[in-house]
Amino acid sequence: MNEKEAVVCRNVPKVGDGEDRSRVEQSGAILDLASFEYLFEQGKFDFVNDVVSLKDFHSEQDVHKFKNESLGMAVLHLSHIAIKKKSVSRRGGQADKECIPKSFCRQIQQNNYLTKLRMRSVFKKFVRHFHLHTVSAGKLSEEDVMYKYLSTLENLAPRFGCEVFGTLSLELPTEGEKLPLYINDGGYMDQSKSASSEATPTHQVLVSGMEGIQWRLKKEELVALETDHRC
Repeated sequence: MNEKEAVVCRNVPKVGDGEDRSRVEQSGAILDLASFEYLFEQGKFDFVNDVVSLKDFHSEQDVHKFKNESLGMAVLHLSHIAIKKKSVSRRGGQADKECIPKSFCRQIQQNNYLTKLRMRSVFKKFVRHFHLHTVSAGKLSEEDVMYKYLSTLENLAPRFGCEVFGTLSLELPTEGEKLPLYINDGGYMDQSKSASSEATPTHQVLVSGMEGIQWRLKKEELVALETDHRC
């Protein structure tokens, strides 16, 4: 990256030690605050509803990491609520169930009463300590909490922010070739090649903010292709 160019960030960062203040101040945020808040709310909803599930992890190390990250994100979730209300968060008992994946919550409910009571007490003390010594001390702003939450979620759940679309056909241009753009219900479309309403998608296109655009044959098409090769 050219050091003379303005930095482009998801949200405008703080100036850290040793950083060029003028360069950071000139940086541009891709998302405005309203869009960033929307993404944060979507992230919380997807996380609690198992966009990444406890069942996705099998080794003891991975399960332990998932649980720790989930509890850390729950702390950020509760800290964000406290910042909005401008009060010290006293939640962390039953309320933490609203901040962790449902699969993790079900696993916690399988513990005996004393274990759940101990976990609730430890978590509640940690939430209060984090808020008093980090959030209330001004070390984290509302935007910082949202950014940390989303960045953790993206590392924990590669599926977050991804959408899969079914396509009836797929054209791959060669290097330097330009194809017309396709827009749903409008734009360019070759009427001579228009598909019937009974046609089924043959390919899947994955759109991801982290990995870009990828495609693959649908699983049914892959099975059929493998069957043809065996014949």
